[in-house]
Amino acid sequence: MVEDGQRPRSRLSPLVITVKTKNPSKPMPSPLAEPDRFLDQAVARAKENVDRVRKDAVTFVRREPEKAVLSALAIGYVLRTLPILALVGFVVRLAASVAKPLAISYIAAKAFRSSTNGETAEK
Repeated sequence: MVEDGQRPRSRLSPLVITVKTKNPSKPMPSPLAEPDRFLDQAVARAKENVDRVRKDAVTFVRREPEKAVLSALAIGYVLRTLPILALVGFVVRLAASVAKPLAISYIAAKAFRSSTNGETAEK
């Protein structure tokens, strides 16, 4: 039963994943205003996240090797039973359908940036 002012507890609450960033006060630049800087920062943050996940996995394996082996076996079994080729084909088709609009928006952002830089230089 939920009392006033309390949130109901969910069974999935322990599974919530939070993403920690080193510079939470430093916002990402606008993709339209600075597309190159935006991409550089996005790639840098992705690399930081991959490194952090790798370090967490190594720590987990060192701390609890039995659970790590059982988890690896379970993941291997699930991957073995899934239709991997169909999933890879789906991801490739999805990426191909998204690539063209992303390229067009990137080119438009670069054109917008160069046109606004040209106007400020003329004034």
